[in-house]
Amino acid sequence: MLRSIDAYERMNLADALTSSVFRDGERIIRQGADADGMYFVEEGEVRIVIATTARDGAAGRETEVARMKTGMYFGEMALVENSPRSASVFAVGTTKVAFLERTSFERLLGPCVDVMKRDIDVYRKNNP
Repeated sequence: MLRSIDAYERMNLADALTSSVFRDGERIIRQGADADGMYFVEEGEVRIVIATTARDGAAGRETEVARMKTGMYFGEMALVENSPRSASVFAVGTTKVAFLERTSFERLLGPCVDVMKRDIDVYRKNNP
């Protein structure tokens, strides 16, 4: 994704990122929450989980749909689609992520939105 922006834009992106460390099992994103930004995995791994609700409204089950490792990103779907978070994300082991807040995302990654939309379409095809 970042190949579509030039060196100056990458430098601005790096300046806008805020790093955080999460412990094993700690929630990074809550399904249904408003999208406030996206994340890049700097070190470690995260698991992405979708919770379903039972017909009677009771808690359903959780299904792990993906894992993201160092160098990958997550949380962009809700930003691109301007919708609530579609999944929860949890740290696997000690995990360091870099956070890019919404306004910086819109300003700095505008050229990448088409790439992200294509990736979202591929994800949806493979995970109906």
